[in-house]
Amino acid sequence: MHHLVRQAAHIAKRAIRIARGKDAWFPCDAGRRCMRVGYGYGAWNIVPSLIRKGDLAFCFGMGKEISLETELARRFEMEVHAFDPTPESLEWVATQKLPNNMYVHPVGIADRDGVLEFAAPRAAGEVSLSAIRAEGAGVPVRLNVSTLDTLMLSYSEGRPLVLLKMDVEGSEYSVINHLVASTIRPKQLLVEFHHRFPGVGIEATKRAVQQLRDVGYRTARVSASGEEFTFVLTS
Repeated sequence: MHHLVRQAAHIAKRAIRIARGKDAWFPCDAGRRCMRVGYGYGAWNIVPSLIRKGDLAFCFGMGKEISLETELARRFEMEVHAFDPTPESLEWVATQKLPNNMYVHPVGIADRDGVLEFAAPRAAGEVSLSAIRAEGAGVPVRLNVSTLDTLMLSYSEGRPLVLLKMDVEGSEYSVINHLVASTIRPKQLLVEFHHRFPGVGIEATKRAVQQLRDVGYRTARVSASGEEFTFVLTS
């Protein structure tokens, strides 16, 4: 019941943003049945029919919530590689009991290999850093990043990537640019878009969604907030 109330509130707020030109409706035309996996704000909609035991998943952005990653490893028996360069997140994850088929790597995803400067969160107590925000509540930090191509060479052992999740605080736009120019095509792609960030805007998300459509992805689910998308590869 509480979930339905929150969902209705999200939809109402989103309708106002759409009327103001700050959001948009996106069609869900993949024709695939989704399942919500994980808990709380860490839950995502996935397409379970596209997953097999032993399939490879890369998940970028952990924060202090890894219920999706642990469910993919335990329930669906995927080999899960979770990535996050954030020191506070890594310290927290180190205290958790992880499945044997889940691996954590202290690196972020970007459209280049190297080091990027990340702005601290805007509010004290938050964890997520951003490489596109101009400033936050604390001192910026420099953290290691790699491209998806590089990480595939390091960890895929030549196997295809079946599921890719990105909650990367605005870096998803440049990563999608890099992804569509590559030959890597995960069967499903989970992306949180950050058009709410100052200086980003809904047009950036529209362009990213169209880029993905142009290479064969279709939308299976969009969250009530209009930020979390589940894409599946249809061609």
